[in-house]
Formats: sequence, structure tokens, C-alpha cells
Amino acid sequence: MIICTARQYNDLHWKEMKWKEIKETRPAFLIYDEIENKIVKRVEFQEELSSDLSHYKKNKWRPFGITYDENYIYLGCNEKIGLYDRDFNFKGIFSNTGFTNTHEILSYKNYIIRIDTYPNRITFIDKKTKEEIVVGFNLTKRGRIENKNIRFEEDVVHVNTVCVDKGFLYCMLHMRNYKPSLITKIEIKKIIEKRGDVLGEMLPIDIGWAAHNIEIVNDTIYNLSTEHGMLIITDPNYLNQKRIVLVDRNKYFLRGLFHKNGKLHIFASLTKKGWRKENCDIKEIPIKAMYITYDIKKEITIKKEFLSDLDYCRVYQAKEYK
Repeated sequence: MIICTARQYNDLHWKEMKWKEIKETRPAFLIYDEIENKIVKRVEFQEELSSDLSHYKKNKWRPFGITYDENYIYLGCNEKIGLYDRDFNFKGIFSNTGFTNTHEILSYKNYIIRIDTYPNRITFIDKKTKEEIVVGFNLTKRGRIENKNIRFEEDVVHVNTVCVDKGFLYCMLHMRNYKPSLITKIEIKKIIEKRGDVLGEMLPIDIGWAAHNIEIVNDTIYNLSTEHGMLIITDPNYLNQKRIVLVDRNKYFLRGLFHKNGKLHIFASLTKKGWRKENCDIKEIPIKAMYITYDIKKEITIKKEFLSDLDYCRVYQAKEYK
């Protein structure tokens, strides 16, 4: 099973190029059976999760990040994280100290790790005490990185992904398409000991443009270059890379990568990039998202239509659900 956040748009709004969701059918998250290719549980959005930061002109409901532990499911939506029990009952607000907007969240030991893309910070939230440890980033166009636990005004960096492997936090910096994305690596022990006052090590690799998602399997780094429709594979020594084109970048938006049972699972949602082309043929624009698997050992890619009864769907964070 897969748990994921997703949003649905209707035909009229999509063709008018307006990002306006179907209010009556807005899900908070889905439980998806990838074998049967069907939704087995659809959890509707709770009004309590609507943002109080409407003056920043973001959608008031914006469920992006999702994670879980043995007791609860956590759903990130703008500045709030909602709490659900494992029977999918809404239990209230776990945290409301984020900003616009929370992208990924991760359950790690006794912490929930939250990634805010604005003002570009990582927050460790203690599950019991709600005490917070904040790591902030300030990255200038000159490439200098500074630790700033303050709002970042020059919006040239977009912190959007978090991954933990062998005691290290890996965080992706999407560089707003003025340069390739970056990955920074920080020892979690130091984050906790120094209360977030740490600087990360920038990995010396090119991970593509407008990158999303990081998975590390046997020390090999996997990420998506959304701008190029690629899966990028970097060896443990950072010396060799393999780049696999998965989709037409003008038709699909890659996001929602995770590892399960020796395979990478990837969602290719719809994008409007192709609509901006002057010679665009409306009949060539797909209305169905795709679900893609990549067998790491066999190096085989399989694609199939994601949810044949769900048009104009976009998937955000996804992971194995068990």
C-alpha cells in the first residue's frame, strides 16, 4: 500500500489554466493499492487544517507533506500539521508553527521533521513536548550558505525535500531554476546537540534542475530532476551518474519518489508547462497521471496509468504504508 497527498482538478478549471480545485471532492490524503491500481481509502480534508496565513495569498488548504509512526498519521498543510489515528480519524492539530508552505514531513524517532519552503527551514518537533529545533538556510546567488533562523527575503532557494540515512539528514535545495539543485548533508546528532546551529556539507554532484525527492539505497543517491523529466542515480563515491528520462517534461511533473522492496516508486503528475507552447495541441495533453516503478537491480522501468477514474490529479509526497 501507498499513502500519499494528492489534489484533483476538474476539466473546466484545467483547460482555463486556473489552479482551482474541486472543492467538493478535495482529499486530505489517499491510501492507494498499487497492485490493484485503486484507492482503498480516501480521507477528506478537515476545515481545521485551513491556513490562517491567507494574507500570503496561498491556498488555505494545501496538503503536501505526509508521514506516520506506529500510532499516528501526520499531515502537513501550510503552517499546520494535522494528526490522525491509524483508523484515519482526525485527532486535532499537532503543530501550527510552520509557514507557507510545508512540503515534506518525516517521522524520525521521537521527532517530526518539517520542511518549510518559505522561509526555507528545517524544524525538528518533539512528538511529546512539541519543543522545536530549527535549522534555517540563507543561500545567496553568489553561492554562499549561511545559517539564518529568520525569514529568507530573497526567494532564490526552495528547500523542498528531506531524507534520513545512517544518522545524516539530506536536504534538497531547489534553486528556482537559476542553477542546478543542490543537496546538503548534516549530521543529526549535531543538529540536536547544537540546537540547529550547524552548517551542512554540500554534496559535489549535479542533481538536475527543479529537483524533488531524495532516496538513498545502499549508499546510492536517487532523485528526480523534474525540469528534465529524469531519474538521476549517483554512485556512493559521487563519481558516476546515470540519467534516465522517464517522461516528457512538457506533459508530466515528477514528484513522489520512495523506495520499497528493491524498487523505486514514482508519480508523474500533470503539468501545464506544455500549455505554454504556442504550437500546443490540446489533444496531446494527458488528463491521467502516471505511476512508475524502477527495478533497481534489473534496471527496468514500468509505467501505468494512475487511477483510471481520477482525472487531472497531482500527487505530492508519497511513501509505503504498512
